Amino acid sequence: EDIKTRCIFLLRIVFTKETSVPYDAKCRALAVLFRIAEPEEIVAAYRNPVEELREIWKLYFYMDTFEKLGVPQDFKRFYQCNKTGLARSLWRQNQSDPQMVQVVAALCLDFGVSDSRFWASILTSLRSLQLYAFLNDVLVALHRNLMPDLQYDPALVSALEEVVAEPVDALKSWLRVGATEPPPQAASLLAPLPPLLRRSPNAAALGAVTVARGLLEVSQAPELAESVLTRLHDVVFGQRLRPP
Repeated sequence: EDIKTRCIFLLRIVFTKETSVPYDAKCRALAVLFRIAEPEEIVAAYRNPVEELREIWKLYFYMDTFEKLGVPQDFKRFYQCNKTGLARSLWRQNQSDPQMVQVVAALCLDFGVSDSRFWASILTSLRSLQLYAFLNDVLVALHRNLMPDLQYDPALVSALEEVVAEPVDALKSWLRVGATEPPPQAASLLAPLPPLLRRSPNAAALGAVTVARGLLEVSQAPELAESVLTRLHDVVFGQRLRPP
């Protein structure tokens, strides 16, 4: 069986009606397709640009996610709808649900929602729900893809300022009580701070100097023995990035 035959087989799964093949199966078929075939091989089987398939994959992913979260959508309506309006609607109804908050944030990133005040609410919620690992990813993607298009808004600057200050404040509190407990998960927000502060058009308002002073104070704390530093490193960067 040649690669084109395999591609055609997978594409048939992708485009079978969802009543016969659920969206999660369609997403898996697309994942396999992009893993086994080069873009030019996919184009030969699909006869359309590969970017179109990537867009379809993104839509299928959200259709599957909405179904699993109990808010199923009609595919045609989802495809045609204003994604900012949909995100706001989901937010109003589910902003206390950690899973839905993450889905709304991802939706806003994937579809380029550039409402500064809305992003302020999302960042504040992710921080208050202590979804630090996800917040890390959102901060990186937001500054890489959307931040230049966001209008200045004091609420967004305030939300970012709180995100920037939290890991330093959490570390100070942790050291103040002797650093006997595991390091605070908020410390993981330290990892994206340098590139975030370099890229952010609001860097001047984010208290970079204050953050730097706070980090210097933390680094000079007598409680930072080597074993404590190792535990802190694992929280900030993950154990896989531990130096030899």
